Amino acid sequence: MQTLKHVDPLSIAKIAAIIELVVGILAAVVIVTLGSAFHGIYGTSMMFGSRRLLLLIIIPLFAVVVGFVAYALEAVIYNFVAEKFGGIKLQFKGSELKTIDVMSTTKIAAFAGIIIGIIFAIIFGLIIAVSTGAGAGLIAAVAILVVLIISFIIIGLLASFVYNVLASAIGGIRINIKQNTVKSVGIMSYAKIEALGCLIIGIVVGIFYTILYYLTINTSATLPAMVSRLGPFSLIAYPIFYFVLGFVSSLLVAWLYNWLSDRLGGVQILLK
Repeated sequence: MQTLKHVDPLSIAKIAAIIELVVGILAAVVIVTLGSAFHGIYGTSMMFGSRRLLLLIIIPLFAVVVGFVAYALEAVIYNFVAEKFGGIKLQFKGSELKTIDVMSTTKIAAFAGIIIGIIFAIIFGLIIAVSTGAGAGLIAAVAILVVLIISFIIIGLLASFVYNVLASAIGGIRINIKQNTVKSVGIMSYAKIEALGCLIIGIVVGIFYTILYYLTINTSATLPAMVSRLGPFSLIAYPIFYFVLGFVSSLLVAWLYNWLSDRLGGVQILLK
């Protein structure tokens, strides 16, 4: 196995920002289009009102800034944790990523969760402390820290485990790495893994909403409009929606990455 020791923050941030820009533009166009179609129904809200054209600027701009900062910060945190505790272990067969070590991934996720949890706990803890009192702020800070750590551990564990299961069944993602740079990603190999991963999420969401629907069908509880309309069909609709969305979006992301990599250089990494 090889260990991912370092990810260059700037190289991943600049590519991520451009990809997020494209995704943001597409999302803004969809929202504005829906706003035009449903303007008469939803009145003058920001999403469907007269100011909706501003979203063509706001959403892409927000996506670029958040994408750049988030990916750069994630790389910095990963590099710090990897240097102190070891990076994620990866097993390649040629260019195919066969397995992602579950234990090393979970460990990295746990320490990253601690760092990010401390940051958010301090920020929101102080905000709540100022507005409602020191006691409430402390409780909120501890709760945020615990929730984020647990969430990161679960995500790291499940993501690596599910990837390994899918990769063993249908083949892993093909990654072309030359001179410590990720030159390209196999578009179809990436899309099928992402689509099946999203399908699993869609099944979980569909089951949850179906159970919720039946639990509240004879009560006065108010459900989200989509859940009420779909009812038991959530079990079918959500997996299909997540699968299609995951497949199409991952095709776009992989293609954009390869296109940008040819022109700007790919993400620089260090494998040992």
